[in-house]
Amino acid sequence: MALRLQHRYPDELIWRRADYIWGTFLGHWSRPIQETFPLIHGASQARLNLGETFNAAFCAFTESAWRFLSGEVLSFVAENIESQNDFVEKIDGARSIQRMLWQTVENLTSPVAGERAHTFDGPRFDDAKATIGAADSDKTSACIYHILRLYLSYLFGAYNEAVHHAVEAEKRVESIVSMPLVPFLKQFGALARIAAARARGDDLSIADAVRVRRAVGSFRKWAAFGPANYAHRLALLEAEMARRPARGSTHGFAALDLYERAISLARAAGSLADEALALELAAESAAGAGDKSVASALFDRAVFTYRKWGARSKADALVRSKSEYGLISPRETRDVGPKSEVSGAHGSLDMASLMKASAAMAEEIVMDRLLGRLIEILAENAGAESGALLFAGVHDLTLEAERGANGVVQVRRATPVAQADSVCESIVRYVARTQELLVLDDAVGDGRFRAIPYIQNRSVRSVLCMPIKHQGKFLGVLYLENNLVARAFTSERRQVLDLLAAQAAVSLENARVYETLEERVAARTKELRHSNDELASTLARLREAQQQLITQEKLASLGALTSGIAHEIKNPLNFVNNFSELSIELLDELLAGMEPDTKPPFQRTKLPIHWRIFVSTLGRFKNMAGGPMESSDRCWTMPALR
Repeated sequence: MALRLQHRYPDELIWRRADYIWGTFLGHWSRPIQETFPLIHGASQARLNLGETFNAAFCAFTESAWRFLSGEVLSFVAENIESQNDFVEKIDGARSIQRMLWQTVENLTSPVAGERAHTFDGPRFDDAKATIGAADSDKTSACIYHILRLYLSYLFGAYNEAVHHAVEAEKRVESIVSMPLVPFLKQFGALARIAAARARGDDLSIADAVRVRRAVGSFRKWAAFGPANYAHRLALLEAEMARRPARGSTHGFAALDLYERAISLARAAGSLADEALALELAAESAAGAGDKSVASALFDRAVFTYRKWGARSKADALVRSKSEYGLISPRETRDVGPKSEVSGAHGSLDMASLMKASAAMAEEIVMDRLLGRLIEILAENAGAESGALLFAGVHDLTLEAERGANGVVQVRRATPVAQADSVCESIVRYVARTQELLVLDDAVGDGRFRAIPYIQNRSVRSVLCMPIKHQGKFLGVLYLENNLVARAFTSERRQVLDLLAAQAAVSLENARVYETLEERVAARTKELRHSNDELASTLARLREAQQQLITQEKLASLGALTSGIAHEIKNPLNFVNNFSELSIELLDELLAGMEPDTKPPFQRTKLPIHWRIFVSTLGRFKNMAGGPMESSDRCWTMPALR
């Protein structure tokens, strides 16, 4: 708001100075650094118009430096430096730092930089002819010198030298306070210390570990307020910390997730430099974890992104240093910067759009999403109205994805080609059989195919059908149509398709490998789940059987105990029973003697009272012992006892 309000004042110099202060010292902490470029450029031009060449020169350097720090395409940075070099060269202090920055850009872009790419011995700035690196007369220039040398030394693997320059720059850091150079120094100072320790096969020293942790802490604060500039750098530092040597190689896969976050955030921030570096470090982490297939893919993407940024010497150095491990091949050595062009019969092609499309295909690895993206990219870049992508199946071609004339993309996995109404089956089968490119400028008028009902019914005009191959293996067919005009698929567009089809084939093969791995993992997971279910069921049955055995054992023990108790009780009861029977018989004999003329049953009322009680007690004992209350030949009536 303050910046907008100050533009109301008529004095342009006042608000241009405010723009410069905000763009140089304040803006990058909360806003994307790209928003500072026009403000600093406007301040530079305003001061130049007013004759303030000294201030204009430093404004010009600041704009170029901030563009470089943001990861902008190096050719654009070089153009910006060159466009303002005439008046910057007139100012001593600005001239030296401008030359250092320009030499840094040339070291990265020059394909002949070679092993000296991390040093300043080029036409723009030569250490042998300058003493600024050691001088303290201008601390700002000396600090910038060491920061740029730190960056180049780190990128090209001279880690000990990078640490030295980091230490020297940190001694003079107060001269660049609040500038974006401060986070840049902290980031690469920490990365250089980690890389140097890793190269030694050791962990960070206590002092270095403290500095790295402080850098991470600073980036956490900065990322909270300015995520567009510092979130991806924080993620990269955290990823590097996660795979420090002392933590072991087993943490490589865990670090890959952090690297992936750094890559995506750098891409969102528009920083090709940080994206390429994150890809390179992620590839090294994957290689250290033993996953060469992932490492190879990441190295390829890193080389591609470095070239897209314009850093040809870095890309070539990465190819040379890693090809010996079989991770990447030095086959891709041409420049693919954003200003590069490929000549064709009808002009030239902008490689920036091709690289963007190729990168979009390389980023996707899930088959369904990749198919939709492929057919959309290929159709748009070829100028097709509609198109389809078919795979070579085990027995026949299958339609996998299609793009209609309305621009709608549909993924139709494994649809038989005979059921595909969006392609000319005869043309597709012809190309699959011959495995050669077929281009029809006007299909309706072509004698080979004009009699086909599909061509006649749809009045098909331009057709392009090409095989998709990977390392000589036939993968499928790309079918494109344009029914609006004839000769839509020019040689220039065919060149585009040739370049994109190669990347499409690689992406399809990678996605197939990934899909196969996912299927294997899913199948194995299903098997393990089934095995776990069977084990759980078996365990439940075993527990049930065990419980039954325990119950049966308890019952058996209880039965044995009961049987023993019954046996022990039965013996005295038998004795009682036998004694009672014998006593009753003796009593009968006694009564018979008392009443010789009477037959049983005898009347016990004539017995004395104590005898009657005795007889009653004997009857009860006999009953307890299991004997009958009454005998068939004896009848003892009890009322007399009442």
